[in-house]
Amino acid sequence: MNRRIVYTRAGGPDVLRLVEEAVPEPEAGMARVRVEATGVAFADIVQRNGLYPAAPPFPFSPGYDLCGHIDAIGPDSETDLRVGDRVAAITVFGSYADYVTVPLDHLVTAPGNVDATKVVAASLNYLTAFQMMERLSGVADGETALVHAAGGGVGSALLDLGRHRGLRMLGTVSARKRGDVEALGAMPIDYRKEDFVAVALRETGGEGVHAAFDAIGGAHWQRSLRAIRPGGRLVAYGTTGGFEGGRRRLLRLAAIYGRSYVAIMKLFMTSKSVLAYNVQTLRDLRAQWYRADFGEVLNRLADGDIDPLVAGTFPLERAGEAQELLVRGERPGKVVIRCRTEDGS
Repeated sequence: MNRRIVYTRAGGPDVLRLVEEAVPEPEAGMARVRVEATGVAFADIVQRNGLYPAAPPFPFSPGYDLCGHIDAIGPDSETDLRVGDRVAAITVFGSYADYVTVPLDHLVTAPGNVDATKVVAASLNYLTAFQMMERLSGVADGETALVHAAGGGVGSALLDLGRHRGLRMLGTVSARKRGDVEALGAMPIDYRKEDFVAVALRETGGEGVHAAFDAIGGAHWQRSLRAIRPGGRLVAYGTTGGFEGGRRRLLRLAAIYGRSYVAIMKLFMTSKSVLAYNVQTLRDLRAQWYRADFGEVLNRLADGDIDPLVAGTFPLERAGEAQELLVRGERPGKVVIRCRTEDGS
């Protein structure tokens, strides 16, 4: 039997249900993966609130990434992968389960010498960070970058990758995560007490940072643009500012989605640019980038060059608690759900 978590309707953590059903059979071009671990992403919370674009109708299973082993391959499938191979994937939906079917094109080989929790912690967060930094931001070695939510999963991944590039990193963070940001070689900015624009300008001699990474959204993007020097780039990759305590705040979301926060003429006059990033879109549009970049991240993990932070681990049946830990933001790093192992434990 296959256990999986489903969202029964839009709402809070009470809408999660654990169901048991037959193990799915893969079609052509698909593989069935026995899931070792899956990550908890903010996108899961957006999906739970009924606000994620292209989400399937309720009820459906969340789950943005996974690490596991191929259990079966669909008939007439052309692939170099084999049953038993350890793999990772960006799934977007469905991986809160013991078994899930995944397109073969979305699977990449996962290292066998790394625990599944760490593989998942490096998957979505580090792939997102790597592609934003290397494919979009244009930031060069030794330059300065501003990272918002620096104590979160993607934020800490950006800091980790940035320090290996020799970047000077500034990170907005709560007071309790200050030490975590410092441990990653970055300068913390307490977003509750300090004006990050003023700090960024002060630390760069009034010029501004070369790049900023902002998942808050709305008017926050305007402030990030003020912290960037002429010719710099803002990479926007989320709208977490429209949520509070894991629940949507409609007025905030309406303000974010209903207004334009980027003045084109101001960008024109300063040669600043804004780039939007979504890992799913880039996976589908740039499949070669997806495989190459994901493979690079996992190679660095296997070699010990990166060490993703883990905020906590939970069994599948406690997925609601795992999501609430993410929402509270008490600990740095990735929240991970461990699924049933091969011996059934």
